[in-house]
Amino acid sequence: MKRIMFIIITLISVFAISYSSDTITITADPKFKNPASKDFSIGIGSPAIDKALGTPLSTKDFTDFTRDSKPDIGAIEYK
Repeated sequence: MKRIMFIIITLISVFAISYSSDTITITADPKFKNPASKDFSIGIGSPAIDKALGTPLSTKDFTDFTRDSKPDIGAIEYK
């Protein structure tokens, strides 16, 4: 179940990066580390770093890493 949630969150994150009607839309490559090996964590220089709007429900990422005051878009916080 945790793997399914990871996939869903990742897909939602990719969609959020590529489509939105607000002023913080990111339409660039999210620069996943290794999507061919199913590693969808974001890499160096990703436009998703520090761009999420934090919510009380997103204080930790998929790996249980605590999100800071400027969270990243996606299931896994950049480390």
